[in-house]
Amino acid sequence: MAKPKYDPETIRKLLRVLIENPEGLWLSRLAKMAGVPKSTTAYYLNNQLRPLIDENTLGDEKRLIRIVSLKPIVIEELNKGRSLDKIMRIIKIMKEYEGL
Repeated sequence: MAKPKYDPETIRKLLRVLIENPEGLWLSRLAKMAGVPKSTTAYYLNNQLRPLIDENTLGDEKRLIRIVSLKPIVIEELNKGRSLDKIMRIIKIMKEYEGL
């Protein structure tokens, strides 16, 4: 059986820190607060967590500063007690609707 390409515990750590800091955090600060290596944090933000986050970058192609936060709808839905799976489905439906 193939090992998943992501660790649910790492996702949980990153999300917990993002929930506690709705104003957003620098990527390096997020990594430090979550206890996750910076490269791993960047990987998860670019892949598994991409639909859940907003990000602002300052700088040119090198992204000198990258600030990430959860999308407002994610925070709202988490506060309603919705699961991440359900939130991901909601976001997917919203994106499909926008494409019409």
